[in-house]
Amino acid sequence: MLKKAGEILGYIGLILLFVVGTVALITDYIDDYNLLNAEKEEATIIGKTAEKGLFLAPAYYVKVDLNDGREEATFKGYLNRISKKQMKNLEVGDKINGFSTGKDFSTIRDFLFDSIFYLLGITIFGLLALVLFFALILEIKIVDRFFTRLDESLGKFIWKMIGWCFKVLAIAVVLYFSTGYLSNLFHKIIPIAQTKTEAVITEKHADISYKKYQDSSYEFTLEYTSKAGEDIRVVKAVTRHTYNKYEAYQNVPISYRNSDPYNVFIQGTNGIDLLNMVTYIEWMLYMMLIGLFFIVGFIYFHKRKQNRTNDFEGKEIKEN
Repeated sequence: MLKKAGEILGYIGLILLFVVGTVALITDYIDDYNLLNAEKEEATIIGKTAEKGLFLAPAYYVKVDLNDGREEATFKGYLNRISKKQMKNLEVGDKINGFSTGKDFSTIRDFLFDSIFYLLGITIFGLLALVLFFALILEIKIVDRFFTRLDESLGKFIWKMIGWCFKVLAIAVVLYFSTGYLSNLFHKIIPIAQTKTEAVITEKHADISYKKYQDSSYEFTLEYTSKAGEDIRVVKAVTRHTYNKYEAYQNVPISYRNSDPYNVFIQGTNGIDLLNMVTYIEWMLYMMLIGLFFIVGFIYFHKRKQNRTNDFEGKEIKEN
């Protein structure tokens, strides 16, 4: 009896802990982003830029000026995120819709990207509280008996659906990252439908880290003109070898995709650059993800094949 009461109190304590954590995260999220006071606002675009990493497609940003004349960001400071479609369709001088939270102007993509860790924490804590709540409910004998009766039919179906959801989620995550990584690698190695030109390095920036689990970063701020006559500005991540090879205000050979002039590649990549790239933690994690995916897939299909063989042999023995 005391043991049962201890288990129930333990469940209640953990549920309260995760509920309090969820509420605290939601409160901090609302306070940090001032969501309750956010109002729709229109701003004027006074500049466009993009950031292009080593492994993925560019991220797109605009610099805006609010209607009251307050400049909201600078190219060296905070920028507002926009989509690729917006980057293509919007020009300097156009209006962009967003939200004002008193001090700052934010787009929808700003809210989503800046708050992703809050949303992840809220989801995890909320789900843990929900799971523990159901576990507590199952401690009630009547409820437990009801689910026990359904165990053979509904229970197996639920676990099967959970398994399929996990598989679909794992495949979706791998495909999402693979599409970005492999597409970028393909266009880097094989310059199909790309335009070659030269860009001016207007600024160099290096953030050298000596921490074990943090990469150093090296960036060029590139400016060039597309064949359509558009002035392009991109902050491009480069390898350490490329960073040391060029100086500020020097021309560097580049190519960019015809469908997206902000998707830029530095020309002249050699073996040293490739060695620099594969030492990045981001690349290592991706390789580990791919390796884990193939290992799990091999085990799954091998086990499935083995079960089919055992079923076939069992059927033959039964017939004989």
